[in-house]
Amino acid sequence: MKKILLAIAFMLPVLFSCSDDSLKTSETKEVVVGFNVNVPALTKAGADETEIGDGKNVDILYYEVWSDVNGEIGNKLSSGSVKRTQVKEFDLELKLLLDQTYNILFWAQVDGKNVYDVSSLRKVTTDYSAAVGNDEDRAAFFAAEQVDIREDLKPITVELMRPFAQLNVGTSSLQSDMQDKDLVINGTKVTVTKPANCFDVYTGAGSYEGTYENGVFTATGVPQNPGKFRIEN
Repeated sequence: MKKILLAIAFMLPVLFSCSDDSLKTSETKEVVVGFNVNVPALTKAGADETEIGDGKNVDILYYEVWSDVNGEIGNKLSSGSVKRTQVKEFDLELKLLLDQTYNILFWAQVDGKNVYDVSSLRKVTTDYSAAVGNDEDRAAFFAAEQVDIREDLKPITVELMRPFAQLNVGTSSLQSDMQDKDLVINGTKVTVTKPANCFDVYTGAGSYEGTYENGVFTATGVPQNPGKFRIEN
């Protein structure tokens, strides 16, 4: 069992109602489609352990509905957001047209922190100028679903994924070494060269735009109540 010292998250570099009248005819019919959007637990910690990056503080889901043109994404038709009311799940209902295909984009994050610009889920952006380690406010998840609307369509389960690389820096002996050797750690720092600051929810790809070269993630001191994570072979 190892104690967490620093955890950072940065974007991977590889990384509603339908209102478009052009899709409607006199024969079209609107149906209500339910979505159960799940936030996954990203650790396998036991009940007595603090879970790192488990998404418990992610409480708002943004979504966009796009048309589908021959299997590719078309025009944005509508967008919105919902708050989380379940422990690990967002519940959403959308009015969509029968016998149509849609691309629906999802992005979940911590509400009110302004860490990400989500004005377009085709280009979610972030700023690393004031980035810090062990920052749960940067937690976020995404998914893109292509959905064919049928009369008998049951609620659709969507599994969100993390759009980041999460780097955990840990030690099994730091506390004892600090006591035995009278060490004092004033802070930690990790530098990532050109971390992607743009993310396309549809393609799942990140990209780098800007003039800065590095993202510097800092943490002051050592967490007083560090979390734990398992190392598995």
